[in-house]
Amino acid sequence: MPESGAGRARTPQRRPSLTPVGAALAGTAQALAAYLPAGDPRSRPAAAAGATAAGAVGGARAGRGHPGTAERRHHALRRGLAEPAGRIVQALDRIQYSRLTRWPIQAPTAQTGRVTIQTQDTPGACPFTIERPIMRQRWERLTFLHWPFEPADVQRLLPKGLDVETYDGAAWVALVPFFMRVATPGKRRVPWASNFCETNVRTYVRDGAGRSGIWFFSLDASRLGAVAAARATPYRLPYFWSSMRLGVRGSRVAYLSERRWPGPRSATSRVRIAVREPIAPGDVSELEHFLTARWILFSLTGSRAVSARACHQRWPLHRARAEVLDDRLLATAGLPQPQGSPLAHFSPGVDVAIGRPER
Repeated sequence: MPESGAGRARTPQRRPSLTPVGAALAGTAQALAAYLPAGDPRSRPAAAAGATAAGAVGGARAGRGHPGTAERRHHALRRGLAEPAGRIVQALDRIQYSRLTRWPIQAPTAQTGRVTIQTQDTPGACPFTIERPIMRQRWERLTFLHWPFEPADVQRLLPKGLDVETYDGAAWVALVPFFMRVATPGKRRVPWASNFCETNVRTYVRDGAGRSGIWFFSLDASRLGAVAAARATPYRLPYFWSSMRLGVRGSRVAYLSERRWPGPRSATSRVRIAVREPIAPGDVSELEHFLTARWILFSLTGSRAVSARACHQRWPLHRARAEVLDDRLLATAGLPQPQGSPLAHFSPGVDVAIGRPER
């Protein structure tokens, strides 16, 4: 006889789990929703998708413990980084700006090899031109986030021969995420390999000859080939391979980064800014020139110092505000936790001529 309902063994119903594609899409929704303003109506469907995904995954993992908020955020970030932007993020090539690589500066000049030195000092303008660059670059959709630090906290991280450069008694450190395009001197590019996201951590220094420039604590890029090449060239810059994303929605720009090689994996960065009004060239302050108008980078090849020049037009700057900031790249570089909100600026970008390494 058939068993009664009371005695029949019931087969437990399994909660639906997400397919890999569904999990990735839900993760992307969660990651992107985190960068929308709280009242933005576009955040509701994304948040709902993320909540549905979290519920399904949580049910499938019943009995193994519910992941904490930090772990869920980390998983959502990783899934968001792994997936293509799709229609949610505007196409990267739709933002246009002047493609100048040279511009007129009416000033007496002095020839020094492949570099022409301008003898007239114009605030915010490069004091030289590079006649025969070794490469060309475009730095676009770039954000400057600056914090003041105690000079001693920065100086201890610098190599011998470089001194921290201060403004009003403070050293300044910047987190700079942007989109990079690399070209040959003849402006030829490889469409996929030449375009990638990058984020650097930098400070401002002087060498023994009194030249002002930039020292990079780290440079994270999303193309492994670019990282390998940068580490092997005479510049010997400290590049790291990272998973990275850049998204633009109206006046908001978001940057995501998670280091892959050589580590540590905890070196992550999450930034969203709101772009505000442009700054007229005549209204750029002395501090803003100090932080952005930099034309020389310093590096080390073994124990020997190396420098290189980078020449571009004056930065077109906008005021900006950091709405989301969860960064661990500064701490990974050995810097203490920055205090207060950063001084934020945004630039649509500049075209850059890069000079040969100099000793």
